[in-house]
Amino acid sequence: MYLMTDEGLEEIRQQLISKLKPNGYDYQGDDFIGSKEQDHYLEAFAEDLGDAMTEYMFMGNDSPEGAQVEIGQHLTKSGHVEFISVTKKGYRHEVELYIDDGALNVDAPDGSYLVVAEGFEFVSDSEVTVLDGKADSDEMMKAARELLLKSGYWGMFLEATVFSDGRLTIYIGS
Repeated sequence: MYLMTDEGLEEIRQQLISKLKPNGYDYQGDDFIGSKEQDHYLEAFAEDLGDAMTEYMFMGNDSPEGAQVEIGQHLTKSGHVEFISVTKKGYRHEVELYIDDGALNVDAPDGSYLVVAEGFEFVSDSEVTVLDGKADSDEMMKAARELLLKSGYWGMFLEATVFSDGRLTIYIGS
């Protein structure tokens, strides 16, 4: 899931200022700037753009920056269809991940370990502490999200953890 940052909302606002016809929702008018109406308008475009980015990546693209949202020609100054998008600093990628409590049980000596995901060549940047046969849930969440971001995989469920070759191997399913 892609969410707009404050920088992304400002990028969208500036694009709308330059592309929309002056109307009741004039983005340059003092009464409109900072109003609830402007916030709702920006949120609607931001949500549409986040959905477009998710779909764009699902179609196998390398970066969500190519995703765009259409502005209908009847709304634009030029009378042509226009598009808005954001740069890399304008969004963040949120990974939804659910960890079954049993998936944190691992037959490993107490210690801290890097994590790999079965089926992917990536290694987490973060280590996960194992104590008394149980991996730390917050640390595992962080490491698993790192791996999902690196791989682009959309799996949402951490199903199992296995200790082998001095690392924790996690199994993520959709």
